[in-house]
Amino acid sequence: MADPTPDGLSPEELESENAEALPERAAMSTISPAGVGGTVGGVGDTADDLIDSIQGTSLLDLDVDLDADLDAAAPINAGVAANANAALPIDAAVSANTLSPGAQSLASASQDSLLSQNIDADAIANSTQDSTIGQGEAAEDPAPAPDPAEAGPSSLLDLDANVDLGLDLAAPVDAAVAANANIAAPIDAAVSANTLSPDATSIASADQDSVIVQNIEGSAQADADQTSTIEQGEETGQ
Repeated sequence: MADPTPDGLSPEELESENAEALPERAAMSTISPAGVGGTVGGVGDTADDLIDSIQGTSLLDLDVDLDADLDAAAPINAGVAANANAALPIDAAVSANTLSPGAQSLASASQDSLLSQNIDADAIANSTQDSTIGQGEAAEDPAPAPDPAEAGPSSLLDLDANVDLGLDLAAPVDAAVAANANIAAPIDAAVSANTLSPDATSIASADQDSVIVQNIEGSAQADADQTSTIEQGEETGQ
């Protein structure tokens, strides 16, 4: 049986191969130490120059000037006069059998009402309002623009916002209400019920007799007199 281990190269085969000796270890470096030092020094000089250029400069300069002037006036005048009669006769009867076989329940409510209402009066509401409202805004002359030569260090982002809001609001309100009223509401109710009560009797009776007489002798007068002088304006500097 043949040996499976392969034989080595013969001397003739070794002589036919081409090979070169490796150079010295120092000569194998592709980057010279002097070149690395020069690159690092150049980066350091560039960073120093950048720091010197932005020294004393802010990243964000935000200047917001908000000027709001609000003038509000709301004079309110109201007059109310009323005459009223109210009558509410209420009559109710309730009858019920619950779990009561053969029981009897009776509820009776009888009401007789005689109502006589009379109003002999005058309901007068007077509302008089005189309003004199002067609203104005006097703005001073704008400040001179700063001299760029005297300006301080610059910033990467300079945002200057100036908001000037002026609002004049006037709402004079005048109201007058006068009323004469008669109210009558007779209510009559009867309820009867049997719940789980076989052979039971439930009776509810509500009798109501109402005689209502209502009379109004008088007048309802509402007067609202309003005089408003409103001056609104804005005076700005020249």
